[in-house]
Amino acid sequence: MPDNSFGGSGCCFAGNSNSYVQKRRGRVYIESLKVGDEVLVIFGDGQLGYSEVWCMAHEDGDKETQFVELRTATREIHISPRHFIAVMKDDLELDMVMANKIKIGDYLVSCDVDVDADSEGTITKEPVVSIETIQGKGIYNPFTKEGTLLVNGILASCYAEVKPSLAHNALAPFRAMYSVTPKVVMDAIMTPNESGIPHVLDAAFNVLEPVVAEMRLVQLGRSSDDYPCFPGYGNSIVTLESGRTYIEDVKVGDLAKVVLDNGSFGYSEVWTLAHHNPATETNFIQIETENRRLNISPRHFLVVNRNNKTLDLMAKDVQVGDELIVYDELLYKDVAGSEKVVDIEVIEGKGVFAPFTKQGRLIVNGVLVSCYAEVNPSLAHTALAPLRAMYDVTPTAVMDTVMTHNANGVPHVFEKTFNVVKTVVTE
Repeated sequence: MPDNSFGGSGCCFAGNSNSYVQKRRGRVYIESLKVGDEVLVIFGDGQLGYSEVWCMAHEDGDKETQFVELRTATREIHISPRHFIAVMKDDLELDMVMANKIKIGDYLVSCDVDVDADSEGTITKEPVVSIETIQGKGIYNPFTKEGTLLVNGILASCYAEVKPSLAHNALAPFRAMYSVTPKVVMDAIMTPNESGIPHVLDAAFNVLEPVVAEMRLVQLGRSSDDYPCFPGYGNSIVTLESGRTYIEDVKVGDLAKVVLDNGSFGYSEVWTLAHHNPATETNFIQIETENRRLNISPRHFLVVNRNNKTLDLMAKDVQVGDELIVYDELLYKDVAGSEKVVDIEVIEGKGVFAPFTKQGRLIVNGVLVSCYAEVNPSLAHTALAPLRAMYDVTPTAVMDTVMTHNANGVPHVFEKTFNVVKTVVTE
């Protein structure tokens, strides 16, 4: 599983003479940096100065991995996808953004200081003109006391994955320890593990993981109205017997492609639209594999392979490295395949749609998902059995009345059913 902690391989710059920093006596390649060196940074007040390197959080010259190559008109930087880099906004405020979220035209913060140690340098902004994913060798991650550094003249954070301010505050005890601990003792404390990460930092990051998870929940919000849904406006595609269509165009009575209980593919009838509101704007989890992207409600269930076990997990609990069950006629013919999750983000989306099939599952953007959220899928599916039976024997006009939607686009009868189920689950 990829290491995406803010001290792991997800947090680094390329070596092999691709990244340089500015010391007091001139430029050096990042692989030549040592603990105790002072490198040029931009301090929080916007002033240039030098900050001491107190730790090499990653130092592996043989490691090959993917980097994002960001180019401006005058410079370039090779940086891990989930590493934070400074972006200047329209109001001239600085924002730290993951490298894989940078867009063409975003302004990076740079300094034109040259090799001359006496050069004062000028801080400026440069638009990104090119973005590519490249393969690179060597991963290095110096931690400065300031928490930032200039790499190839471009301002970047020392951290990845976790909001830089949180990461920097979490490491304050280690920076304080560095300042008062003899070097021989500090070297022993900072002995790297087989991944090139100091053991003590690795342990600290593991302790912080629950904090990071909690931050994500806060960012997502804990809405009691988190019904199962997918965004519309061309973001979610469902495979019907009649062909592929956008989820907002799915209708009751359509036959949707699903993975049947015996593992084969088949079609299941859409018997209701449990959520159908094109105007709603809300947060979604964006889950990416090597070949596809799925936007899904945080507490919506999908089918995941983890440690050789097939699980129904809420989207908010999916991790990088988990495998999703996928359907792709070109890649896997007419059998189910699996693809590893490589990236997870929180995004905003518009439109909320949730077709319910009789089988209880659905394939959205080629990914096998449940039709349900919040409540365990098997329990939710069982609770709705009477309504599915009613659908089979009730005239359409009567069923339409039964399934009248409330102001949130959810059938009144569903809202009452799930409230009862939640009460049972709580008890």
